[in-house]
Amino acid sequence: MRGLVMLISALTGLSCWAQGSITGTVKDSAQNPMAFVGVKAEASNGQTFQTLTQSNGHYTFNNLPDADYLITVNVPIGYVLRSPSCSFELVPIQNGGSGQATFELELRTGGIAVEFGSPGGGQLVPLSNDQFSVTVFVSNLASVGYPAPDTLFIRGYWTIPGETAFSSQVVSGQAAGVYTTRGLSPLFQNKPNGSVELSINLNTPPFINVDGALATYTFQLPAGTSQTLDGLDRLAFCLEYVGAFSNQETLNSIGSNWVGRVFRLD
Repeated sequence: MRGLVMLISALTGLSCWAQGSITGTVKDSAQNPMAFVGVKAEASNGQTFQTLTQSNGHYTFNNLPDADYLITVNVPIGYVLRSPSCSFELVPIQNGGSGQATFELELRTGGIAVEFGSPGGGQLVPLSNDQFSVTVFVSNLASVGYPAPDTLFIRGYWTIPGETAFSSQVVSGQAAGVYTTRGLSPLFQNKPNGSVELSINLNTPPFINVDGALATYTFQLPAGTSQTLDGLDRLAFCLEYVGAFSNQETLNSIGSNWVGRVFRLD
């Protein structure tokens, strides 16, 4: 019996030792702490943890099993993410260790918000015949002082967080949401370096002036890539975009991204 008690104690101690933690801070561009901002940690096995920042901007995830964790924040209305540039951090936890992820937000002063996949990200992406489709969403189009754009140029590349970027080819694009009846043209160009450029054009009034779904694009993965993505891997599209207007002006905006998980249908 004594040997059994000692064994249970040893296993209990091992279990406690193997629990890791992730801490960090959410600040604004003036380095002021931001309280009550939602932070999410998604483990490589699909398990999700959520918390809120405290009054000092700090957050903590405790008792985390060993895994790679994708850390994202719920950006409050009126703000945009300033860093990290692709809006997530990948934090590995091994042998019950610890990690950190810090985010910096800034007030939105105008411009257009573009998200790739779904507002807020994190959805599951069906993968069939080595193809998947995602939608471009826009918001903040009613900002004072900014006209409705004629065209959005979106440039970016796909990556699995924690790994290198990989090539993909756009094979089709179609208008989405209210723009399906407005003559919107979702064009695309596949670059030799594996990145893509999307040109979403609406060259007749009232231009692009309604928040929401804009266009849906279908991507073709190169042979073998889908096996890497299958299951619990994350998929992110790191993008930058430029808005072009009828007065020949352009608006360069900060990068954003969409993060999701991929699963196979076939």
